[in-house]
Amino acid sequence: MSSACKKKTRQYSEEYLKFGFIPAVLDERIPFCLLCQQFLSNESMKRGRLEAHLKAKHSSYINSDLSYFKTLKENFEKRTTIKSLFTAHTSTNNRALEASYQISLFIAKTGKNHTIGENLIKPSISAFFKTVLEKDDKDVKAKPLSKNTVSRRIDEMGEDIEKKIIEKLKTRKFSVQMDESTLRDTSAECERLFKLFCEEQNEDHVRLLVHTEVRWLSKGNCLKRFIELFDTLSDFLNDKPEMKHLLTIDGKVFVSYLADIFEKLNILNKQLQ
Repeated sequence: MSSACKKKTRQYSEEYLKFGFIPAVLDERIPFCLLCQQFLSNESMKRGRLEAHLKAKHSSYINSDLSYFKTLKENFEKRTTIKSLFTAHTSTNNRALEASYQISLFIAKTGKNHTIGENLIKPSISAFFKTVLEKDDKDVKAKPLSKNTVSRRIDEMGEDIEKKIIEKLKTRKFSVQMDESTLRDTSAECERLFKLFCEEQNEDHVRLLVHTEVRWLSKGNCLKRFIELFDTLSDFLNDKPEMKHLLTIDGKVFVSYLADIFEKLNILNKQLQ
């Protein structure tokens, strides 16, 4: 039976302001008197009881205009509270902290010593405040810009950037790009290294000739170039076990013999053309 007969929760109405009442800040269901700053129960949230309170407690304000109570309400809302003080202080601290990070970022970009924040930047800002803006520099002095603070700010920003990059990379699909950029065949790299090696040895040639089926006469020239660069090749391929059979005396004799044979054949073929 009790659950069926629940108490009705009364709501605040703007017309109650003419009796000096506004809804409580923490609970709008509670009427709050602007004149005596007293809280009444929700059951009193009705015209008759609020008017009775005004007549009984503040009879001298019965004939006051609505504008008077509106002014009281505005002044009450503008009052300084502990919460507003903390909010303002927190906002100031947040701005000072943000400025500290920004200055630390500038120092990091210039590559200067981290002591520049305390020894140069901070005094410069302080002088600007006093001379140009003609303002107190106490907020500037309160900004933490010591060497250790700047170093810590830079490290924190670096760690934050690293975390964000890792998080973005985790959501990206780049296996195809990595596969395309992977050097599967090392022949190009070997050719580049061999060219540098030949240049260091002051060789007349910096690369080997490669035989192609289209230009079949190049076979003899390939062998000739191989013999001309034999000593350099021996040094370059010294750590390649699979190539040692070519770098022996017998290997050199064998390739030299082939080079001579193909050179003669090339001369003969050119004469027959």
